[in-house]
Amino acid sequence: MLILYLNPKTRTKSSVPEKLKEMVVAHRVIDVADGKNLPKGIRETDQFPVLKDNGKMVQGEKEILRYLEEYKKLKDEWDKFQSDACYCDDEGNIE
Repeated sequence: MLILYLNPKTRTKSSVPEKLKEMVVAHRVIDVADGKNLPKGIRETDQFPVLKDNGKMVQGEKEILRYLEEYKKLKDEWDKFQSDACYCDDEGNIE
């Protein structure tokens, strides 16, 4: 599960929570204020928002959005094969 750590002072400026909702991925949003709720490895002085994905930490709005674009590509590919349908490329080859 993705965990997004936000500083309440900058929360309204961040587009990351909306992007996570749009992607329909399991995630939690945790407000960190005055050093509270900080996980191991994140300091109060770090650049927020911070996204944690299975131990990997991504910091900063631009970097997180870039990471989520790659995550979305993987998710979209995974979702294609989670049903009974088959998928064909433009030439009719089964993927």
